[in-house]
Amino acid sequence: MTIHLSLLDDARPSLVEALRAYQGQVATEAAARDPRRIAQAITQLHIGLEKGFKHRLGQIDQALPVARLSGGDLQKLRKLQLEQGAPTLLSVRTRVDTHGLSGLLHILTDILSPSLVPGILDQFIQHCVDLVALRNQHVHAELFGSSDEILAVITRLLSRLRPVLQAIHPQLLAALREDYNQLDAYLTGIENDVDGAWHVLTEYVTAQGAIDIEVTCFVTLPSDGGATQFSLAGAGLIGNSLSARALLPPGGAKGLFARPLAPGDARFWDLSQKQALIRPQEGLLALFAQPVPEIGNLGARGFIPTEDGMVSLVGLSSRVFVSVPGEKPSFIAANARIDSSDVTFIANQEGGSIVGRLSSGAVLGGAAKAASLAFQGTLFLDAEFVYTQAVEHAPLGSTVRSLKGTLTLRGIPATATSATAAQPGHEPTGAAAESEQS
Repeated sequence: MTIHLSLLDDARPSLVEALRAYQGQVATEAAARDPRRIAQAITQLHIGLEKGFKHRLGQIDQALPVARLSGGDLQKLRKLQLEQGAPTLLSVRTRVDTHGLSGLLHILTDILSPSLVPGILDQFIQHCVDLVALRNQHVHAELFGSSDEILAVITRLLSRLRPVLQAIHPQLLAALREDYNQLDAYLTGIENDVDGAWHVLTEYVTAQGAIDIEVTCFVTLPSDGGATQFSLAGAGLIGNSLSARALLPPGGAKGLFARPLAPGDARFWDLSQKQALIRPQEGLLALFAQPVPEIGNLGARGFIPTEDGMVSLVGLSSRVFVSVPGEKPSFIAANARIDSSDVTFIANQEGGSIVGRLSSGAVLGGAAKAASLAFQGTLFLDAEFVYTQAVEHAPLGSTVRSLKGTLTLRGIPATATSATAAQPGHEPTGAAAESEQS
């Protein structure tokens, strides 16, 4: 008997099982949660989304989900499909490399140009990146971390699932409505909870007066002269954090960011051997658990910028995570948008300053839902190294600068919110204008 499990038929039960596992664990006290059910929610959600998006691409062209496909490869696959009587190109009994979840999303959005509320798609893609990191940690290593924060990754993704599926794959959304009772009501509740977290965050920061956030800023200069990668990341799994990521076109960053290291200055560092990697993220090879003893603090060895450097970032999707102390510690995880951010480095100093403004991650009618939050801080060069092996977002020889510091988050009046407003006292720069297009 010949069997055929199609992508859509596999995606539907996987997503339903993920929702049920997630729902059960969210409703359970932290101490009683089952790590296996949490892991199941992660893996089934990843499988369901990846297969669902492959199905949607296959509806457009069966070859689109296949990665690194040359004309000759396509011809061989078509021939095998006919010889085996396979119903689709992906059901051929041979090895077929396909795009991952993020790659599928980028192709789909490029082809379909879906109409969505500003920021929703960018947030969903970032949440998928976070999901993939958790899935890889579980499948290839061991899942470890706060159950609250791990479940929050799924919560944020589910908060954007319905509008994205409606725009990209309405057939899959309709199928899920058949398979999961009260799907729309459940997802609407999650959407409201996540968007409401912004109000909770602004009220908490306003009540406290100021919140300190430990951050690491990673700047990656690709060896091929491509886009500069700028990332803000939290200091670790526990504590307050602000994260965001941007790609700047060549010339979009001035001074220090745009000047590659001279060959004599390069410190070659094979991270895969010298440091246990934790929490890989898109655009970064890893966050560092602690300094590597034999390397130490490279910034202390005397790298001195020879010119001022500045980069301006506007309109970045970001996330804020704040731990709330008390008898029963809790946390606030809110989506946000960086309305403006200027990072400046001064000549002859191993550091610089960062200022910016956050607004609500949910935008209705072009207006933010609540008051903005301002942030400012000082960053110091912590490490500088060169990739000795190519990774997805950084070719061999790409230079990475790691800068650490503390940001202070404060509330500012709601009247100052604007999706494109410049920081008071600053006019939009060429770098800022270019970053909006990147």
